[in-house]
Amino acid sequence: MLAERTAQYRGEIQRARRLTSADDRYIDYGILIRPAKQDLKNGVEAIAGKPPLVPDGEPIRLGGMLDTLTREFGPSRNPVVWYVSRRQLRLILHQVKESRILIHAAEGAGKSRTLVMHSVVQVIANLGYTGFAGLVAPTGERLRTMVTEMGNVIPIDTPHERKKGSWATYYNLTGNTGELRFRSGITVQFRSSHQASVALGSPLQGANWLWCDADEHQDIIEEGNRDADIEARLRVAPHGKSKRLCTATAKDAVRWRDFVDEKKKSKFWSVEPMPYDTNIAVWPSHWVTMRGNMSKREWMRRGLALNVKPERATYPEFQRSVHLKPLPDATALDCTEQTLRSFRRRGGYRYDILLGHDPGSICNYSVFFKCFRVRGIADPVWFAVDELKTDATSSEQHAAALLKVLREKHHTNYKSAESNKALVICDPANEFESQDRPHLSTYKIFVRLGIDIKSAAPKTHKVPKLAGVEMINGLFMSTLKQTRLYLGVGEDGKPLTPWLLKAIETQERGLDGKIEWERKSKYDTSHYTAAARYALWPIERVRLSKG
Repeated sequence: MLAERTAQYRGEIQRARRLTSADDRYIDYGILIRPAKQDLKNGVEAIAGKPPLVPDGEPIRLGGMLDTLTREFGPSRNPVVWYVSRRQLRLILHQVKESRILIHAAEGAGKSRTLVMHSVVQVIANLGYTGFAGLVAPTGERLRTMVTEMGNVIPIDTPHERKKGSWATYYNLTGNTGELRFRSGITVQFRSSHQASVALGSPLQGANWLWCDADEHQDIIEEGNRDADIEARLRVAPHGKSKRLCTATAKDAVRWRDFVDEKKKSKFWSVEPMPYDTNIAVWPSHWVTMRGNMSKREWMRRGLALNVKPERATYPEFQRSVHLKPLPDATALDCTEQTLRSFRRRGGYRYDILLGHDPGSICNYSVFFKCFRVRGIADPVWFAVDELKTDATSSEQHAAALLKVLREKHHTNYKSAESNKALVICDPANEFESQDRPHLSTYKIFVRLGIDIKSAAPKTHKVPKLAGVEMINGLFMSTLKQTRLYLGVGEDGKPLTPWLLKAIETQERGLDGKIEWERKSKYDTSHYTAAARYALWPIERVRLSKG
């Protein structure tokens, strides 16, 4: 027993000797959080050069005087002081039941400072544990911003310039990595999510973190499946209960909207808005000037942290909350065959699925539709249920791939006489033989492979873009406030037609009002919406003209 106590005592002496002159045994890890709000008339200048503030709640004390040997807290003598808004306070202290927080923030709302404050609070909350935590950003430049923000909320130093009373020392390992080593025994690892090369693998591999915070998360998830990489790193959290806080700004990207929608449905995530007035350190005149010098849409996105459509959206009637919908259950009547009966030749096959097809040299694209009878709506309701995109393929290669999908996934277009078939409606411009293909056309190729294909406009040989777009918008929301076109989602909640969804959400009219005006390239999305218009034009243009 005496030997064990002697060994323990010697260990404490050795640790004490390793401390430099700038590192006293006792370091003040105290935090005094003062909730506040702006009051230009009655407030006081609590932060130098910032708007006057008044209290907005009782002060909160965290941490205290840290004994670096025993890792215990005593009363704080000179705590750092944070002035924060009530909304910031809720996020900094992680006052939500969910273990993960996704902040959807306006530009200038104080999200970066909120993030580093959250990390510091986690350092205090995990006193007694040694190990690593993560702070992730999409680029090395953004990581350096996070280091600067950390230095603004707590005292830190570097190996080359040690400071008495600093909480931690920052070690710059490379351009995209660094470590902030706290005296309490926890090291926050700064990591960029950017992958320099496939050979190097994910930059997050090999880490084991107690918690992780991430900045600009809308860009992080573009780097492969980085969100899953972060989750896999949290295996050493105390009792398996890890915490995360991620900040993000609005982004016109389908993948990001899918991510946010998924997290809103998750029991582990809380999606928190952070509009401009969350930041009490910005003068109101800035927001007045900012709002006065941008469009309403840009203010909604940049100032109010709202996901908004493109300013000149081609399909403004589309709303995710309305038009992304699971397929109808077994109680609904599938009326696809009945709706397509007029296209059937006497004694010919019955059509149980409708496809729109847009051929092209860059890509070939087909979108699949089914229609159902819905109570309260006289006309059928359409669901986009699948799609097929093949890049740099011939019409024959695409048709062969399409036939395989129809048989294996949709159980149609078999060779037997009893089998139902798919009906393909194609771009009428490809009905004719071209000069470079005098003996072939898309239509002949599809028919040769046993796929029934018809022109979207057999008489006029053209589907007007503007009229086609108006038809789609009318199906999304008619003047009678009825919706008759949905994009289906699977059992996992993900859209069944992501290419079509991307096109509908991102397409914009030109400054002169033109539709699908951009130059054809691999980034062009007009193929997807064009195919949808071709499929529905022969049916819906007649119905809409009658209405």
